[in-house]
Amino acid sequence: MNAWGALPNILDNLIADDRIRPVLAVFVDAREPGNPQVNRRETEFLLYPVEHARFIAEELVPAIDLAYHTNPQPDARTIVGVSYEGVSSIFIASTQSNVFHNLTAFSPSLWVLDSPQYLSDPRYVEGSQLMYPLIQAVTKCGGDTGTTCPSFPLKIFLTAGVPSWDIGDLYPLVITLKDQQYPVEYHPVLEGHAWSHWRGLSDEMLIYFFGND
Repeated sequence: MNAWGALPNILDNLIADDRIRPVLAVFVDAREPGNPQVNRRETEFLLYPVEHARFIAEELVPAIDLAYHTNPQPDARTIVGVSYEGVSSIFIASTQSNVFHNLTAFSPSLWVLDSPQYLSDPRYVEGSQLMYPLIQAVTKCGGDTGTTCPSFPLKIFLTAGVPSWDIGDLYPLVITLKDQQYPVEYHPVLEGHAWSHWRGLSDEMLIYFFGND
């Protein structure tokens, strides 16, 4: 969400226009330190999802709180991700809900859980399936399923492009979440799996969580 997502510019403009209160944004670079040509996103998000979630919640957040004048309350924190990161964000918000109460998933690639055979490396299948039970419990529960839904203190922002261009139809997920009484704002758009889609909705996301009423 940094360079291609243009989030620093969007943040500066919204704060300058007094549309959101000042916030601190932390960008976690998935590239190999010292060798940015190597992208570790699949390794971090799919191969080691549990360790990645713990790093964010137990190491990074305390370090940021120590270094900056932050609001340390979970209600003041939002975990944001796109594509694979969107799945990771759902997992992090669910497993670390004592740290994050706000969740944003731009085009979350939930297909990696239901159709892991399409992943490029069998190791990612094993790792991604570590997220499956919890996310499945949240996204496919209640109603006719006969399963009890877990309850997390989450406020949620979701987006998806045209199903055939993006990650599929998220309406069933949105309905399930609303049935569980989660506050959900959902934006389907006539876009695909692209930064133009996610960048175009970043201001709505920020206003949803941090807007000045």
